Amino acid sequence: MERKYHLSFEQKEISGNFRGGVPNIETITKLITQLKGYNIEYPCTNTIIFRYKDDKFDMSTFKNDIEAYFYITLSLIGNYNNEDIHIIHPNVKIDHNLSKKAQERIALGKMIK
Repeated sequence: MERKYHLSFEQKEISGNFRGGVPNIETITKLITQLKGYNIEYPCTNTIIFRYKDDKFDMSTFKNDIEAYFYITLSLIGNYNNEDIHIIHPNVKIDHNLSKKAQERIALGKMIK
């Protein structure tokens, strides 16, 4: 099943000479593309949303290649009845059936949009 990811990043202060220039958002985009990510979106500064074909996205390679230049947070965006739900650091012991209170919050969010 296709997965959707939310990446937040902040560039670290770095110095030195870099082949091809200082790493930037294009560096991140190229890496996501090399790892077969697609539908890359930029909803705001320092945020990237992208999709991957299944749950096998190589987070270790991504983290190792990018962490020297950026502070990052990578989150999986869950899917509930075709609605995006953000799940950060999922815990396998959590019951993912949404509570009534969570469903009310989602409904409230839809009214605000």
